[in-house]
Amino acid sequence: MLYEVSLCRLFVVLPRVDVMRLCQMGVVSSLFVLTRLIVLGSFLVVLRGMLVMLGGFLMMFVSFLSHFGQSFF
Repeated sequence: MLYEVSLCRLFVVLPRVDVMRLCQMGVVSSLFVLTRLIVLGSFLVVLRGMLVMLGGFLMMFVSFLSHFGQSFF
């Protein structure tokens, strides 16, 4: 039933969609640039979080090994 409702909405909307003019394509390309910047920013946030987790793991690992008498630093 859910697919029928989605298909019904699709077929109702499709005839009402206008052809995009060439001058409106500039707006679409600027939105793509904005989307790329957002994705890049999100990637940097994820990368920073991974580096923080790696730093915490390394600190815990060195601390764990130092209890056995092995000193790295």
